[in-house]
Amino acid sequence: MKNTLLSSAITLVVGFLCNKFLPAGSATWAVPAVSALAGILLKQTPKDGALSGLAGGGVLGAILSATGDGGLGSILGGVLGENSGLLGSLLGGGILGGAGGGIGGFLQGMINKGTAAS
Repeated sequence: MKNTLLSSAITLVVGFLCNKFLPAGSATWAVPAVSALAGILLKQTPKDGALSGLAGGGVLGAILSATGDGGLGSILGGVLGENSGLLGSLLGGGILGGAGGGIGGFLQGMINKGTAAS
């Protein structure tokens, strides 16, 4: 559980900093990348990585939407409608973070399997 909270915090903070200091839309690629990297570094399972990415990305999406930047929700604009706002950003960030965290956990499992076989 401790790693899940730490990974969520890493995804949230780094995603926020990328959104603030890098060009517009940077959080869209940063959230899954950071979530995956955190999952690998913290040796999470795919389930834990996906949950932590979901939480970190979702909270980041909600924060960005509340501050007027709904970029993380733009991927869901066609499904939820153009004015999806907070819900779209929350879901968009959660989906991106969850996918990245799940991939990171999967890659960590493959690394563990490779080292156990050696």
